[in-house]
Amino acid sequence: MVDVRIGGKGPLGEDAARLIEREGLTETVRLDGFIADEAKAGYLAAADIAVFPATGGESFGVVLVEAMAAGAGAVLAGDNPGYSWTMGDPDAMINPRDPQAFASALDALVRGPELRERLHERQQLRVRDFDSSVVGVQLEELYGLRERA
Repeated sequence: MVDVRIGGKGPLGEDAARLIEREGLTETVRLDGFIADEAKAGYLAAADIAVFPATGGESFGVVLVEAMAAGAGAVLAGDNPGYSWTMGDPDAMINPRDPQAFASALDALVRGPELRERLHERQQLRVRDFDSSVVGVQLEELYGLRERA
């Protein structure tokens, strides 16, 4: 069974609730609203697939690193420059403005546990690039506080 949980608050919340009701999806789709910081890691870790379909305006995408670090099964991100750089993997990118492609990518992951696992493994390697011990050294080198290795 597929259980879809949507976290966050946004201007489309009421429209989404009406659509869920109209399509008879209330047993499958839940709008969880705002997720408090102390609950976020558990919320993300529980996801088999965590999807962040931002269309733009993202300079980095901390939420992507949070999801990968929390151990979400597979993380998909909207194909915008900030998210694309952070993910570093074209297989993790979706076009949120193309409903057919978006649905196809989700369907492949829902039906393909081996695909989710491969993506998860690559993402667990990628998230190491954002560990404080790695980023801290890079910042110290950048600002001349440490000699480059």
